[in-house]
Amino acid sequence: PLNNNTCKCIQSIRTFEIFLCNDKETKLKILISVQSIIQTNRLLNLDLRYFELSRVELSAFRNLINLNSLDIGNNYIKYLQVGLFDQNINLNILNLDSNKIEILKNKSFSTLAKLVRLSFRYN
Repeated sequence: PLNNNTCKCIQSIRTFEIFLCNDKETKLKILISVQSIIQTNRLLNLDLRYFELSRVELSAFRNLINLNSLDIGNNYIKYLQVGLFDQNINLNILNLDSNKIEILKNKSFSTLAKLVRLSFRYN
């Protein structure tokens, strides 16, 4: 579905890179992945607020097993795929505030046994 679209690494920080695609047809920004350059298990907190994300691919947070805090608030996300957070088994805080989320499936957060704070205000 992302053929003929512009994909680029938008942020390269010592230990990880963030890859986004701009869909030419819909003009939406899609988070493809957050990839480790050194070791994925070192990333503990990830703040992607105000990235203007419209969609988050299922592979976006894969292998971020030690992620404690994820903030993807203040974007344009409408839907979260079941399984998006399956590998984020140590996630304690998840902020989804101020997006456009319309539907949450029952199993969206079923693998997040350590989750103590989930916020999705203003959706």
